[in-house]
Amino acid sequence: SERGPAYLLDQDVLLVTLNYRVGVIGFLSTGDDVIPGNNGLKDQSLALKWVYENVEGFGGDPKRITLMGHSSGAASAHFHMMSDMSKKYINNAISLSGNGFNFWAFFPNYHAESQTQKFAKLVNCPLESRAFLSCLTQMDPVSIVRAQREMAVWKASNQLPIIYASAFIFVPVIEANKTGSFIVETPEEAYRHGHVKEIPWITTMTQDEGNFAGA
Repeated sequence: SERGPAYLLDQDVLLVTLNYRVGVIGFLSTGDDVIPGNNGLKDQSLALKWVYENVEGFGGDPKRITLMGHSSGAASAHFHMMSDMSKKYINNAISLSGNGFNFWAFFPNYHAESQTQKFAKLVNCPLESRAFLSCLTQMDPVSIVRAQREMAVWKASNQLPIIYASAFIFVPVIEANKTGSFIVETPEEAYRHGHVKEIPWITTMTQDEGNFAGA
């Protein structure tokens, strides 16, 4: 940031950061109940639950939790406003340069399933969901991540620069409406049905967003 953190450091704010699974590890989906997807978002939700239940011990207020993210994290913050798994844990949200309405924010199930089938062929695993999962569990995790890189190279040669291809192979998906699902409808549907938590929400656009590939 050009402005720096000085202003926030002068305020009574407690900053909590979190890690979560990304890429093939975090967002692989077979489009069914075997690997429904969104593990990365579920990691975030679990972290939010922990903060909500424990932040008072660090001087925080569980009734004043603001969730903030940038780019894909901005879309994540927006999705948490729509998810029954998370919405009870947040009171404000800030989406810095992105939100759930962006074309890259999620895949429909049929597209996620297509991506997963391409990945299965790349790692020489069966296409049937349970057999595919069994095959993956016997693979070295490093090999799985390397295969994602190879898939990005293939996608880049056909569609996008490699840095973009790496980012958009595995993303959030719309799951079936079952226990344990994170997103069960598109953002448009969530707003139409009144399923978005009504809280203060800031959404912005970062200067030069998307130009990183050219740099």
